[in-house]
Amino acid sequence: MSDSQLVLGEEGLVGFEKLTSGVGNRIDSSENNETNAAEISSEGEGVDEEGVREETHSNGSSKPFRFPLSRIKIIAKTVPSVNLINSEALVLIERACELFVRNFSRNIYQVTVEEGKKTVSRAHVDSVVRTMSQYEFLDGMLDES
Repeated sequence: MSDSQLVLGEEGLVGFEKLTSGVGNRIDSSENNETNAAEISSEGEGVDEEGVREETHSNGSSKPFRFPLSRIKIIAKTVPSVNLINSEALVLIERACELFVRNFSRNIYQVTVEEGKKTVSRAHVDSVVRTMSQYEFLDGMLDES
């Protein structure tokens, strides 16, 4: 079984490294889009109309990482009161997920930098969940089984 770690930059999550035999192998977004939140280059960033910084991926694409709408729809339909969900609602849920992951990773990055580290550890994630009230709903959910 291999271990993995998140890689952070100034703007938050920039990649995901799979550790095998003590050697870090960076997985880029084109290889594994589900486990990697995408490698993001700090160069070539712009700002969209909402004031949110648009990030450019290391492969040169300015297209941001997108959560799969079909997967969001499947998850939404697990709620007993939801029978149908329109496409606008799916897009809004996808955007909310994107912003949540972006803010969560930035907060984790801040804790990591404050501790003088370059690699995120489980302790950094736990620290953010414990100290920031908006993430208290995650307390206990991230425990290893």
